[in-house]
Amino acid sequence: MAKVLQKSAQKSSMSRFLDRDAVTGALGQLAEELPPPRPAAPEPAPAQPALRVLERPAVEIKETPPVRAKKPAPVQTLIRGGELYLTPRSAQILNELVSTFKEHTNRAVAPTHMLRGLLLAIQSHLPEVRKEIAALGPLKRPANESQFALDREEFEKKLGEAIIRGVK
Repeated sequence: MAKVLQKSAQKSSMSRFLDRDAVTGALGQLAEELPPPRPAAPEPAPAQPALRVLERPAVEIKETPPVRAKKPAPVQTLIRGGELYLTPRSAQILNELVSTFKEHTNRAVAPTHMLRGLLLAIQSHLPEVRKEIAALGPLKRPANESQFALDREEFEKKLGEAIIRGVK
């Protein structure tokens, strides 16, 4: 036959530590010599702030221009595209743009910042740029090998001229 449990279910170690009966059982006579538990103190009333009336302001108040709130930065995911191959001439132009930006703004930018800026500048003119590129008709893209450098420069010049016509 099953025995009837006289004690309640197992308590956590912290609740046993705070339970007077558990402490008395564990420490025996020493616990009986402990002072009785103090009643809980009543919640203090909230303190009233001391008010002090000044006849004149303690600090001179100056008008300041309103501070512009910073807009939270939009979350952007950078997509790593394929590698970008530049000819020495196009690398020189890109580096020249980057150094001009730094020279006039005292801020350094990476070439990728400059390329993204150029793309954003063209973005609002995309319909016109598309029309100009379509007007070029079918073109053969030259290979990247060095023996096709002149053909590649001519091809890229046609693309650049179409983009400029579209932006104007």
